[in-house]
Amino acid sequence: MGITIHYSLKTDEQTEEEVRKIIHNLREQALELDLVSVSDIIELTGEECDLSTCDKANRTLVTHARLDISGEDEVELLAPAKIIGFVANPGIGSEACHMALCKRANGEWNFHVFCKTQYASDAGHGGVANFLKSHTSAIKLLDLASTAGLEVTVRDECGYWQHRDEAILKESLETMNKHIETVVERLSEGDGNLLRLN
Repeated sequence: MGITIHYSLKTDEQTEEEVRKIIHNLREQALELDLVSVSDIIELTGEECDLSTCDKANRTLVTHARLDISGEDEVELLAPAKIIGFVANPGIGSEACHMALCKRANGEWNFHVFCKTQYASDAGHGGVANFLKSHTSAIKLLDLASTAGLEVTVRDECGYWQHRDEAILKESLETMNKHIETVVERLSEGDGNLLRLN
């Protein structure tokens, strides 16, 4: 529960060299953004892409990389043949943005993932201002991806990807924080009716 940005990255490029170049260029541009951190390029092949045998440090990336959406109605969890990407942290308390491409069994390169920014609004992390910075930084990173040669599809739960209005983004945060407070209160009171949010 909480404001999340769901996104997919795709390219029509077929060679590892071209994909590596796209990811490298995107990472270089990401370094210019006001992000908490940007990892080095991560390249995984074969067993390194398998959740049961991957390095613990890459477990989250590999977990996300398993999501293979072949068609509108087909979703499978399959280890890709190759992963090339990096991890960017848009703000303290936010989940990281995993920016990667995975080579699928059919030869396509794509990646489907999400980044929850909601918890960046915690007062201990800087409150609303930190959330706004985190969410808008994640969107700026996706903007860069779309200019770096990637086809980017975004479903932003608060609509900021479409409207780019920070006042609306702040209202969405306040609404979601109230919903979360209500759920927490009901859980602490033993109220089983969590679907009633008002």
